Amino acid sequence: MSHETDYTQLRAVQFEQDGDRHTVYASVHDLERRSEPELFGGERRGLYARLHVSTQPGERPTVRHMSRLVGEQAWVVDGEFAPNGFPRHNNGFGARYLRTHGLVVELDKLLNNAVLAQELAVEIGIDTPLVLDDESPED
Repeated sequence: MSHETDYTQLRAVQFEQDGDRHTVYASVHDLERRSEPELFGGERRGLYARLHVSTQPGERPTVRHMSRLVGEQAWVVDGEFAPNGFPRHNNGFGARYLRTHGLVVELDKLLNNAVLAQELAVEIGIDTPLVLDDESPED
């Protein structure tokens, strides 16, 4: 796999927040389509990814379990684990009946680009609803 499409490789991601410029190092793992039953019937369909983020190359990352459901315009943090493995919060895949947490736009873009590189969606982008290329995700 080439460096441009291998999103498991650590990448520097820069963003501005509260007037300060920040750099984090991120990689995308276990990117896949997923489908799970909803709590009260129906089905949650979308994408799952494990996002590793650290402030320095070589340090243990914070691990975020991410999802983006069909029709959603941004990724949501389903679970977050500190570098020591301590759970900061942990929800099931695509749980939207709880408080949700998002990412800075630059990390959203990294995830979107990884999805496009693996051709897992027809449409995905910032403020673009997720459209999968068929009616049922692969298991």
